Amino acid sequence: NNTGPSRPVKPLAAGDLKLLPGDIKLSEFEEFLYDSWTDSLKRRLGALRAITSISTLVGHIHRQSPLDYVFYDTGPNIGALNRVLLLDSDFFIVPVACDLYSMRALATLGQAMSRWIFDAETIAAIAPDNAMLLTAKPVFLGYIPQQFRVYGRNMTKAAKFYLRGIKSRVQEDVTAVLRKQEKCLAPPRSVDPILGEVKDLASLVQVAQQEGVAIWECSRATANQKRSTRSTFRKIAKRIVQTAEG
Repeated sequence: NNTGPSRPVKPLAAGDLKLLPGDIKLSEFEEFLYDSWTDSLKRRLGALRAITSISTLVGHIHRQSPLDYVFYDTGPNIGALNRVLLLDSDFFIVPVACDLYSMRALATLGQAMSRWIFDAETIAAIAPDNAMLLTAKPVFLGYIPQQFRVYGRNMTKAAKFYLRGIKSRVQEDVTAVLRKQEKCLAPPRSVDPILGEVKDLASLVQVAQQEGVAIWECSRATANQKRSTRSTFRKIAKRIVQTAEG
C-alpha cells in the first residue's frame, strides 16, 4: 500500500538473470503514485515510502545477491509508474519505431523528464531527515530504432524518412532540453546517441515468446537469422555498456 513498508518479492531465476515479473495490480499501485507524488511535496513520509518502494525492493534484492545491472522494462507512456522508475535509474534508453507516433512521443519526453527531475529535487530539498529519496539523475544514454522494414539489406525509404525526423526530435526535444537543465544528463548535441538498430523480425518475436527462448534460439529462425539477430543484440549490449561506462 502507500503507507506501509514494501513487501519483499522473490525474483525468478533465468540463467544469469533474475526477473521480477510485472503484475496487473501495478495498475492499482500506479493510482496511489499519482497522489503520493503530490503528497511527497507536502513532506508526508507515507507518500515518500510509496514513491521509493520499488527502489527499496530492488535494493533489498541487490543486497541479498549483488547485481551487475538492473533494467526496468517500462511501457511507452509518461505515467506515474514510469516517473518513479526513470527517476530511480542511472540511465535511460528510448526504443523508437520509425513512424509518426514515435516522433510525436519524443516531442513530449524531454519536457516531462525535465519537469520530473525538478519536482524530485524540490521533494529532496524539503523531505524530512533520513527519508528515502529517488536519485533523480537519469542520464539519456541513447535510442534504438526498431521494427522497421528492410528492402534487400537496407532500410525502406519510408523508415529512413521517419528516422531522420526521429534524429532531429532526439536532438531538439530530448538532448537539448535535458542539457539545459544539467549538461551531464545527455550527450552533446553534436553526438547522435544511436545505440543500434533492430529491424522488423516478423513472427520470430512471437515464436520466441511462446517457446520461452531468445529470438536467435527459436525453432522458426533460420541459421542466418540466428547469426544476424544474435550479432545485432550483442553489438547493442556492448554499446550500452561502453556508453554507460563513459
